[in-house]
Amino acid sequence: MCARILADEGFAVREEEFVYSAFPGHWAVPLLGLFFLAWFAYVGSQVGYRPHGAVSGTLPFMLLLPALAYMLARMTPAERLMGRKATNLVATRGERPAVWLVAHLDTKSQPVPMLGRIAGIVTVSLAFPVVVLAGFVDRGRDWPDLFWYAVTGAGALGAGAMLLSMVGNRSRGAIDNASGVAAVLLVASRLPQEMPAAVLLTSGEELGLAGAKAWVRHRSVKPGRAVNFDGLDDVGTLTCMAKRTSRLAARLRSACEADGARMRFRRVLPGIMVDALALGAAGWDAVTVSKGNFSTLARIHTAGDVPERLAGSGVAEAVELVTNFIKRET
Repeated sequence: MCARILADEGFAVREEEFVYSAFPGHWAVPLLGLFFLAWFAYVGSQVGYRPHGAVSGTLPFMLLLPALAYMLARMTPAERLMGRKATNLVATRGERPAVWLVAHLDTKSQPVPMLGRIAGIVTVSLAFPVVVLAGFVDRGRDWPDLFWYAVTGAGALGAGAMLLSMVGNRSRGAIDNASGVAAVLLVASRLPQEMPAAVLLTSGEELGLAGAKAWVRHRSVKPGRAVNFDGLDDVGTLTCMAKRTSRLAARLRSACEADGARMRFRRVLPGIMVDALALGAAGWDAVTVSKGNFSTLARIHTAGDVPERLAGSGVAEAVELVTNFIKRET
C-alpha cells in the first residue's frame, strides 16, 4: 500500500531485503533484567552479613559480561542467532533531496508497556552505581540495613520490569508506528512534484533497529539529513528528539520560532530506541518527531494501542510543521 501511494506521487520505489538477528531485539533486555534481578537479590540477601563483600566479589564478573556478550555478537553470524529476513521500502524522486523522511513499519507488544520498561531501565541504571559505590566507598562504614534493602529492592523491581519486556504480537501499533508511517506518506504527498524527496520505511525497528542499521550499512549515498516520525499521539506536546549538536534540530527550532509553532526539543529518553539513533551512528544528522505524554507511553506496546483510540490530530500537526519546514529548506 505504501509503495502504491508513493508511486502515484512520482517516486521510484524499490524494496531492499536484508538479513538480521532477531535475538538482541527479543532477548537482550529480558536477559539483562534476569541478570540484574539475580544480582540485586544476591546482594540484598547479604544484608546483615557482608553486602560489601557481595558487591566486591561479583563486580569483576559484572564488568566481564558486556565484553563476552560483545564478542559473541561479533563472532556469530546473524542468521545463526534467530536469523530473519525483512524488507525496507525506499522511495526517491529527483536528486539530492533536502531531507529524508523516515518511519518504521513494524510493531510489537510486551507484558509491560513502554513506560514500565523505561522506568525499569532508569531504576536499574541508578541503583547499580549506588550499590557499587556503597560497597567500595568508605568500606569501614556500616551502612544502615534499611539503605541496602531500599536500593537493592528498587533495583530488583526495575530489573523485573526489564525481564518482562519480552516481545509479542498483540499490539496493532496505531501510535507505534502507523502514525509515523501516515505522517511520512502525507508529507511526501504534499511536497511539490518537482521537489526532490526521499522516503525510507524500515522493518525490524522494534528488534534492535535492524532495518535502519542494514540500510546505512549498505548505502552508497553520503550521509545526509533525516526526519524520523515515531509515535504521534493526539495528546501531549509535539517533540523533536535529537542530539544537542544536531544542525537539523537547530534549523527546525528556528523555523518553529519564526512561525510561532509549538515544539519541544530534547534528547532521546533512556530506554527508547528509534531509527534516528542508527542513522546518527552512521553520520547522519537525524531527528525524531513524536507526540505524547505518560498515558501514551503506558499504551505503546500493549493491546490498547488501537486505531479506535487515535483521531490523528497529532499526525496532522506534525505533517504541517515538517512540510512547511522542508519547503523552506529546499
